[in-house]
Amino acid sequence: MNTEEKGNVLFIILIAIALFAALSYAVTQSSQQPGHFVEDESLSLDIAQLLTHANSIRSVVHNMIANGVDPANISTLKAGDAGFDTSPHNTKIYHPYGGGISYTTTTGKATGILIHDSLTIVDVGTGSAELVFIARIPNETYCQQINNTLNDSPVVPTVIDITATGMLAGTATALIDVGSCPANGCNAVPHQCVQNVIDPTEFIYYHTLYAR
Repeated sequence: MNTEEKGNVLFIILIAIALFAALSYAVTQSSQQPGHFVEDESLSLDIAQLLTHANSIRSVVHNMIANGVDPANISTLKAGDAGFDTSPHNTKIYHPYGGGISYTTTTGKATGILIHDSLTIVDVGTGSAELVFIARIPNETYCQQINNTLNDSPVVPTVIDITATGMLAGTATALIDVGSCPANGCNAVPHQCVQNVIDPTEFIYYHTLYAR
């Protein structure tokens, strides 16, 4: 075999190797793509479930108020709490004779669900504490997609630790303003996901049920 023939054979072998590498890459990408789609679709469905649950409670709260319940008397007592079985019941979100909402602390991957009645969001209400749905969000991607869905932006504002802790506690007074949300991404925003500036793994979704 002369030098020219050897060169042609080597060239053909190199082309074959390149084609095999390209084919392997294409097959790998093809096999992975459905998985990525399912994961993204699953996240979208999970977020839709969370937002639907929050909006269902919001609608119930507004209906209760429209039917004469004083916003200041809205109760978050649940079955097993002292006073849950004591009338009147029309003020209770989770009572069958009140709001009729089924009590749960989770929906999809969101956990720690509660209704906060001591959280003030500046420029959302009149300055009094709002009635706010709170949920702990598992990761940044989930948080970003919530904000992109609601506010057309994946930006996640940060809140100071004391505010994040107060939001998740549910019973502690908390304030969302320019001081507690330094980047000024919270004022007048009734629903969004935020991050604890001290603990970057802690994400919280808040959803105003009634601005008082």
